[in-house]
Amino acid sequence: MNVTSLIYALILFVIALIVVLYLVHLMRRDRYRAKYPDYYKEKPSMLFNNQYKCKQAKNVSEATVLIEDGYEYVCEIDDVKLFKKHT
Repeated sequence: MNVTSLIYALILFVIALIVVLYLVHLMRRDRYRAKYPDYYKEKPSMLFNNQYKCKQAKNVSEATVLIEDGYEYVCEIDDVKLFKKHT
């Protein structure tokens, strides 16, 4: 075998390796998407709706009620916790 045929064989091997690695990547990605389908669902109401209901909690019991109602924590200002929820 001459040098050029070895170079061609090496190039083909590298291309085949890249293809195999890409296919493994696709299989892992699809397996992950199947495991967590809600993460990849498109939520148009969340994408285009920027209106929120805002509430505040001054203690743990008030915060617990808000979290159970579907509010998510935003920040804390002057010892008052602020929560928001999409309308």
